[in-house]
Amino acid sequence: MTTTLNTPFRRVSRVDQSKVWRVGGLAILGSAVANAIVYFIANAIFRFPPEFPPLASVVPPILFTVMFTLVAVVVFAVVARRSSQPIRLYRIIAVIALVVSLMPDLTLPGNPMFPGATPTAIGTLVVMHLVAAAITVYLLTTQTLEA
Repeated sequence: MTTTLNTPFRRVSRVDQSKVWRVGGLAILGSAVANAIVYFIANAIFRFPPEFPPLASVVPPILFTVMFTLVAVVVFAVVARRSSQPIRLYRIIAVIALVVSLMPDLTLPGNPMFPGATPTAIGTLVVMHLVAAAITVYLLTTQTLEA
């Protein structure tokens, strides 16, 4: 059940501040585990080149997932405290952040610093971004609402 305020112009959901960090921790853990699973499945199928540092092992994807998901949780906490429409605003911010986060991956083909940037490796990175974003946005915007 969601607590909402009905106004003539919009429906406003309220975030329970006591849930933000617990759900945020779950988002971090869930995203890291899911991306590790994506890594192992994709590596078993495609065999990533060892000269491609982002996927040379499972460690870089997990570290980057934890680091940037933590940033997402902090952004959500700030938005939840300061916005009159925190869920809507956070979803907008999350979509923009996702698009921006994909830009470096899409510049990898032909980059001499990343000779192993194959289409399958880049595709795997994109899938990892989408998986982490989906888990994080879903959990933060649905599981932190006031009862």
